[in-house]
Amino acid sequence: MFAVATLAAGTAFLPPPQAAASTPTCANGSYLVSDGSLFQLDEQSSRARVVATIHAPVNALGYESSHGRFFAIASQADGSHIVAIDPAGGVTDLGPAPDGTGDAYAGAIANGRWYLHGRGDLVVVSVDPHAPDYLDVVTRRPLSRELDVGDWDVEPETGLLFGVEASGPDPGRLTTVNPATGKVSVVALAGVPGGRDFGAAVVDGLGTLHVLRNASGVMYHVPLDDPRNTTSMKLTDPARSVDAAGCPQAWDFGDAPVTYGTTLADDGPRHTVSTFDVLSIGETVDAEPDGEPSDVADTDTDDLEGPIEVVIGRQRVTVPVRNETDRPALLAGWLDLNGDGSFERAERASSTVAPGDTTTTVHWSRGVTTSDRYGFLRLRLYADASEDARPIGPATGGEIEDHRIRYHWPKATTTSAAQIPPTSEGPTPSPTTTRGSTSTTTPTTTAAPTTTPATQTSRTRETVDYVATPPEPQEPQQSSSLPNSLTVVVAVLVPAVIIAARTIGRAASRSRR
Repeated sequence: MFAVATLAAGTAFLPPPQAAASTPTCANGSYLVSDGSLFQLDEQSSRARVVATIHAPVNALGYESSHGRFFAIASQADGSHIVAIDPAGGVTDLGPAPDGTGDAYAGAIANGRWYLHGRGDLVVVSVDPHAPDYLDVVTRRPLSRELDVGDWDVEPETGLLFGVEASGPDPGRLTTVNPATGKVSVVALAGVPGGRDFGAAVVDGLGTLHVLRNASGVMYHVPLDDPRNTTSMKLTDPARSVDAAGCPQAWDFGDAPVTYGTTLADDGPRHTVSTFDVLSIGETVDAEPDGEPSDVADTDTDDLEGPIEVVIGRQRVTVPVRNETDRPALLAGWLDLNGDGSFERAERASSTVAPGDTTTTVHWSRGVTTSDRYGFLRLRLYADASEDARPIGPATGGEIEDHRIRYHWPKATTTSAAQIPPTSEGPTPSPTTTRGSTSTTTPTTTAAPTTTPATQTSRTRETVDYVATPPEPQEPQQSSSLPNSLTVVVAVLVPAVIIAARTIGRAASRSRR
């Protein structure tokens, strides 16, 4: 799926980080242990890079954020032990595993609790370092029926454990376990083949379950809201033993006023901070716990500096970007053209950002209809150039920035209707002459008609690069004048007809003499 360096034929591994690279951290994406190798995976579980070698077989991997480490059950010569693994691959032995956990192969951690399953009950171990029962079993709960999953993960919104059951020739089944009751439910067919070896499972921040099949190294991506749309791709080499754990979500949020839909409660725009490569507006992307609405959109310290001016009639903004990925991205922008405090689909414009691009320009073809001096702009950089961009909702990779902008009206120019730059809606005006000129060009007037309807100003602002003054609010009114596309023609031809009539009259007068 992606053009990356490979360690073996058909394997989508990235090369190990260079020696000068920073220490890996667990934020977005996930980590995978496959036959002793520790890999870091991107947010979509579509690319992997080698981090370290784990010398003991491990299972039931889970990540505990207050430690900043993974917990796992490791097979040792004297039995099973609990080990802690940091994101750089360092391993710490924490002692023998509690009774009933040594054969666990499914594991996930949430809220300081490690949910384990092997060949029997659901077992819960405390991994809260501040609790008196740290690393002790706090709950043993029978399941409502026998369960055959190689791994599971917690879905944050529901708190349910999700995994794929697959045995024999039957297709895989998307299955849930309620950790509070032990109830096992089959949710749907997951669109994956039969077989027992789905040893790694991770739920990402967009609600997709990623499960890896040991025997093939194929990763299946199962949308939990519609498992029928399951897709798959080759990720690793086949392995006897695999296990995975997801990392905490790190999101970039916006800071426009609350009416634009900015906070998580309003499904505000948010992007996971890219795990691999750099895809950003400006130089960097930072993470926030939630959107922070402000009257002037200035709470995000990572935003572009300085005021952004939008010239009326041009409606374009050039944006510094970084696309260090190997595929085109999409920069979408929403400009509140009518000043109603919301971003509408018709107010969207976009531009493709090719790999290596450092700037891109977004241009709005619609005109500004607000009389406000200031407005708001939302910019979203998407990792997928085919993204159906929206002003709200989540996205994987890229960045979101909100800005207060200032509308700029250029200096007034001559008001001659014949000197308005031609547009697609009207004919190119004829050359003009001044009174007393000896040119043989058809004479025209240089004065603008004084009865130009009010609607012409609005239309002109949408199609030319400059206007004389900001628009003033006006009461709606009916107009019986000619369409704007004919106004210039009338302004030019009427004086010409009058001049021609006068010329004929003078000639007739001389003939009578």
